[in-house]
Amino acid sequence: MRRTKQLIPNLGNIWRFIRDPKSDWKPKALVVLAILYLVWPLDAVPDLVPILGWLDDLGLDAVAVWYLTHATNKYLEYNNRRPE
Repeated sequence: MRRTKQLIPNLGNIWRFIRDPKSDWKPKALVVLAILYLVWPLDAVPDLVPILGWLDDLGLDAVAVWYLTHATNKYLEYNNRRPE
């Protein structure tokens, strides 16, 4: 199977990964924590600091999305190799 990098992850595959109770829980937890960090009023760098306040939120969310996409791809590769 050829691996390609996509700028936008396949949301259908991510949804399948999230709904499967046998899939890894760590990427799911990281996404929940990233969303909570985004809406929580206390940040490492407050949002009142013009650009840096938003960059720390954006950075953590980008890492969470990357990790979720990476874990989803590994999950799909494993399920495609496994006999039904």
